[in-house]
Amino acid sequence: MGTSRLKNWRTVFLLSIIVPVSLLAYLKLMGIIDGTNDEAIKIVESKTLEPVTWELERPKYATTGINENHTYDSITKTFYGGDFLANSTLTIYQFGWLWFSSPCLSMNVSATASVSRGYIACVNVSFQEDYTPSQVAFYLNDWSFNFNRLSLVNYTDRLVGVQKAFFSMKGINNPTQASFWRLAEWVLRSPINQSHLLIINIEFTYFNGTAHKKVAQPFILKVFQDDNNSFETAEELKVGQIRRAYIQVEIDYDNLDYYKIWLQEGIRANFTLRNFDRCGIDMYIYNPHRILEACIFEPVNSTLQQIILNINETGWWYIKISVQSSHFIYAIFITTQPQVVTNEPT
Repeated sequence: MGTSRLKNWRTVFLLSIIVPVSLLAYLKLMGIIDGTNDEAIKIVESKTLEPVTWELERPKYATTGINENHTYDSITKTFYGGDFLANSTLTIYQFGWLWFSSPCLSMNVSATASVSRGYIACVNVSFQEDYTPSQVAFYLNDWSFNFNRLSLVNYTDRLVGVQKAFFSMKGINNPTQASFWRLAEWVLRSPINQSHLLIINIEFTYFNGTAHKKVAQPFILKVFQDDNNSFETAEELKVGQIRRAYIQVEIDYDNLDYYKIWLQEGIRANFTLRNFDRCGIDMYIYNPHRILEACIFEPVNSTLQQIILNINETGWWYIKISVQSSHFIYAIFITTQPQVVTNEPT
C-alpha cells in the first residue's frame, strides 16, 4: 500500500467524520436542498459508530462478481443502544464496465431500525469521495428502491465534489419500526491505476420518549490498483487483516499477487486463503530470505486453503498467490498464536 494512497485515504476519512455529522447543514449551505426533514429537531445526543470497511483489488478490464460463484458480498452491522436497534447492510453485487464504458461497483444500501418506545423520526444516507470525476448514480425504476414506513423527502445523485449523492427519508405516522433499501452505482470514471475510497453514511434520528438522538453508521469502500506483482512491490498485511483481491489470466494478465507480513520468531502463523471459485489458485510462503517454505497447489472442491508454520526467524515473510487460468476473487488473512511446546521425555 503506497504512502500517497494512505495519505489520500486518511484525508477522506477525516472528511467522513466531519461532513456526515453536519450533512444536512452542509447541503443547505451549498444550495443543494432548501430544507430537511429533521431541521426543526433538537438533537441531544449524536453517536458515530465504528466504520465498517470493505476492500477490493481493482480488476483492470474485466467484469466480475464479487463473491462465491461470482455473486455478491453482504456486510451487516448491528447497533443496540438500549432503546434503539438498527441493522445496516451494504451489499456489493459486481465490479464491471457497465456505465458508458466506465468501471463501476454495483451495490445496495439497506437498513432496518426500531425503538422500544418513541418513534423513528428520519433517516439520511450520504455518499462521499474526494476523487472529483467519480459519481454515485441511483436507479430510478420502481424496482430499485423500497421504503417501509418511511417517505422519501429529498434525493440527489451524480454530484460533483466530496458529496456524491444523498437521500433523506422521514417516518410516516411516528413509526416504531422502519426499513429501506436502495440500489446504486459507484461510477469510478478513472484510469486503471487510480485507487478510490467511498464513504457511505447512514444516519438514524429517533425519539426515545424523552429526547431526540442520532446514530450514524459509516461504511468505507476501498478499490485499489493492482501494484503488488513482485517481491519488491509486495503489499504489507497486518495480522488478522482480511485482504480481498482479484486475479486473472485471460484479460487482465494479472496472474501474480505478492504480500508480506512482519512475523516474530517463536510464534505459529496460520496463512489462510479463501478461494471463492473452489479451484485454480496456488499459495506459496517464503521466509525473510525469500526461500520457499511451504506451498499448496490448485485445491479441488475446496474454498479454503491453510498453511500453518512455526516461525523460526523474525522478519518479513512473503506470500505469493498465482493462477494459471481463468479469473477469481479470493481473500487472504493471517492469524498467529504462541507455538505449542511439548515436553518430550529425555
